[in-house]
Parts: sequence; C-alpha cells; structure tokens
Amino acid sequence: MDYAKEAYLLYLRQNGVIYRMYENFGRFSPSYTVSNEHLSEAMAVLKPKGKSVLTVAASGDQAFYYKIYGASYVDTFDISYCAQIIMNVKTAAIQNLNYSRYKGFLDSIKYNSNDIMYVHEYPKISASVPDETKRFLSVMCGQKYRFGFGYNLNVPTAAQYKKLRARVSEPFNFIWSDVMSLSGHLTRKYDQIYLSNIFQYNYDEKTNIQLIQDLLPSLNDGGEIMFFVTPFFRSYEQDSLRVVAKALERFVQMRIEKTRNQQYVIVKKVINYSNLSRR
Repeated sequence: MDYAKEAYLLYLRQNGVIYRMYENFGRFSPSYTVSNEHLSEAMAVLKPKGKSVLTVAASGDQAFYYKIYGASYVDTFDISYCAQIIMNVKTAAIQNLNYSRYKGFLDSIKYNSNDIMYVHEYPKISASVPDETKRFLSVMCGQKYRFGFGYNLNVPTAAQYKKLRARVSEPFNFIWSDVMSLSGHLTRKYDQIYLSNIFQYNYDEKTNIQLIQDLLPSLNDGGEIMFFVTPFFRSYEQDSLRVVAKALERFVQMRIEKTRNQQYVIVKKVINYSNLSRR
C-alpha cells in the first residue's frame, strides 16, 4: 500500500478523529501550515551558523529558518508524513516565487479552505513539487492533512527570503519517524538536534532519559539537543528536568536559556562522552 492511499483510508477509518491533532499524533496527523514558534528568537539561542542540523519538520519553517541563519546542512524528521507535504510545497514555492508572490501563496494556503493544488500560485510551482507529494495532494483532496492557522510572526522578511532562496535549492531530506525511534534511522552525526516542543508532551523522566541517551551517539563532540518549553515553566516540568539532568550528568551539561516569549532547554554532549559511555 502506498502512503497516500494509507493516509486516505486512515482518515475514513477514524471518521474525523484525525482532525483532533492533540489526541492523535501519528503517521498522518495534520501539519501546521505556518509554525507557531517564535523562530527568529529561537535562532538567537540556537546560533546555527555553519552547523549541521537535524530538526523536526513540522511546517517546514524550522528548516527554513535554520538555513536563513546559516546552518551548513539540514535534515528533517517528523512522526507525521503531512509535515513533509507542507515542507515540500513551501520549498517549491520558495524556489519559484518572488517575495511578494510567496507571501500571497502563504496567505492562500493559510486562510483558504481550498486544497493546495487549487490555490492561485500552485501552477507556477507544481513542476518543482516532488511526484510523491503531488500524489498525496491528489488523494487527500478534501481531507484534513493540514491546519490553516496564520502565524504571521514566521513569515520571513524580504531580506530573510533573499537568503532563503539562495540557500534552499532542493527538498530537504526527510526521516519519517517518531522521536523515540529516531536514533535507529540516523546515518550521520549532527552539531544540533532540535526537538521543538516535544518535551511539553512528555514528562516521563525514564522516557526522556532514554531519548537523550539514544540520540547522543548521533551528535558530534560538543553537539547539542535542544527543545523549547513554555515561558511559564511549571514546577512539575522543573522537577522532571532536574531528574533527567541528574541521571545524565556524566554525559551531558544541561542549561536553560530564555527569550522574550520562550525558554529553551539545551543538552550539550560532553567532549569525552565516548570514553564515559564505555565504562
């Protein structure tokens, strides 16, 4: 069975449950059309210039902002295939549309209920949309594979868009995996692994300890795993993080950095991790 047909059958079988994203993170959960993260703020903390990165795919904006701010290499992953669909479509738009038309295209897919294939600018970008993505759009026509929320804070400026067009020449490599299985799919090492707000949905210390341990071998020495948490860090979140930090203190250094709207937990791999892990 191909993934597009599987998505369609899943939608029918669940009879609308796929609409409720927070109850159904899975293989075809709807993707945001534009990210709700404060990504320009995030980049001030992440400092990606010259770094190789693995980031959650989400709406594609995380990968785009990493490239805007100078990451040398970017791979993406997500539990939902719909994230790749949105990311591929927006990548094709970046490759083919000037800044004004790109903003218009984002407005069309954010605020209109029409399927992406039927928005005004789609014929101008379709030649650059991968064939598998086109098939998904066709099969899922009329189904809920995306959320149309409009978070204008992540529409790039004209100067940012100029950098983006110069640095994004092809679709991003995409790893279709949930976060706990992610390490088994990785074939290279990164300077940063960005997990977005995954921590917000899981405060089980054993699970988070295992997640970090599994990802450490895929980091270069001094590399970092990074995720954001709510600006109002609650007591049980702090307690959970302290347990994780204590359990991994021989292998990582953990800190929190704050921006105006968010907080970031940064897990830095110690330089001598390899020697420690063999003891």
